[in-house]
Amino acid sequence: MQKYQFLIKPSQNNNKIMLDFYTIQDHQPSPKFPEELDLSMIGSIPFNEFKSLKQKEIIEPEYNFYEDFRWSALYVINKLESLKDSTDTDSIKLCEILTLAIEKSGGIIAFCD
Repeated sequence: MQKYQFLIKPSQNNNKIMLDFYTIQDHQPSPKFPEELDLSMIGSIPFNEFKSLKQKEIIEPEYNFYEDFRWSALYVINKLESLKDSTDTDSIKLCEILTLAIEKSGGIIAFCD
């Protein structure tokens, strides 16, 4: 009987895996899944964009695409302010996500799907 391996290798099909961003209020606890708090999804970025943002030091090195992470509302405001004049395509996509979080007066939490 043949065994099948379903693990995704780091260089294989990473563009199909998305990092989903949800808005969350600072006072809310961090859920294990967005459905626990009925969070609103505000955008997604693929692995290659996340990697590019890290290489450009727009996303700090301590954040991992495959691990959930959270940014407070103040952090989101400061990050958006630091990127306001950027013309980089990946930065613009992140700015759109950050702007939506600010419009909802919240921070963000990211989950890798």
